[in-house]
Amino acid sequence: MNLPTYEELYPYTLQVLADGSPKVVKEIRIEVANVLNLTQEQINFRLESGIIQFNNRLGWSLSYLKQAGAVVSPSRGIYRITDVGYNLLKEDFVDNKKLMQFESFRKFKNKSRGNADTEDPSNDEETPEEAIISKVALIDAELRETILAKILENSPFYFEKIVLKLLNAMGYGNGSLLTAKSGDGGIDGIINEDPLGFHNIYVQAKRWNPTRTVGRPEIQKFKGAMDDRYEGLNQGVFITTAKFSNEAKEYVNNLKLAKIMLIDGERLAKEMIRHKVGVDVKQIIEVHAIDLDFFTEDE
Repeated sequence: MNLPTYEELYPYTLQVLADGSPKVVKEIRIEVANVLNLTQEQINFRLESGIIQFNNRLGWSLSYLKQAGAVVSPSRGIYRITDVGYNLLKEDFVDNKKLMQFESFRKFKNKSRGNADTEDPSNDEETPEEAIISKVALIDAELRETILAKILENSPFYFEKIVLKLLNAMGYGNGSLLTAKSGDGGIDGIINEDPLGFHNIYVQAKRWNPTRTVGRPEIQKFKGAMDDRYEGLNQGVFITTAKFSNEAKEYVNNLKLAKIMLIDGERLAKEMIRHKVGVDVKQIIEVHAIDLDFFTEDE
């Protein structure tokens, strides 16, 4: 099963509090996870931001229920169900629309939207943090497409420069050596992995249409060019704006005395964003969340 949304956690959160005894957040988490038969993978799953998704969703479930008056927090990190919560348990389902019947919740939601005059009967599945992460992911997806489009507007030789700059930004080599525009023998660049140049990383860059596929023959040709320069153990990276076939991936996985990394167009764009190659940081937003465990007083 998929991890329930913070709204879908409302009845389960109330259910574990239905015995009337105050419970700390950690105890509520454990009991809700047990009721839902969640796996350890679901419980420990982290978003790209590092947030543990289950903890985040349960935290917002408790927060929203508290704003509606369904639970109260008599002391730090401890929650107890109220009469409002018991009445909600009798309902067939509980969601944000149901909580909008309570004035305290309406004021909370409207304030969070920055509009005190308009009610918000929305039924959002994402927590506020998840919504921000989703929007950022959408922006990054559009940016990746733009990066690949811009790369295709330039020459293949310029793409080689981009590739070597990216590899340097990723920490590979103190300097780069571009080979000639033609007659490079299947090698587009060489990076010295150590200052004295005892170990080299060979680079092949293919500026192809993203809809094309790089097959095994192209990788074998690259491997042959590597062998011509250095017999035995060697390392290479094949970077393209296109995709790799399954046969190409299988080939590199089975290599014994060489290691070749394959970076397709999607990963290329991701790495350029991550290492700020060809992109600028437009805005940095810090999102803060309450640490419920911090505010739980030890016995």
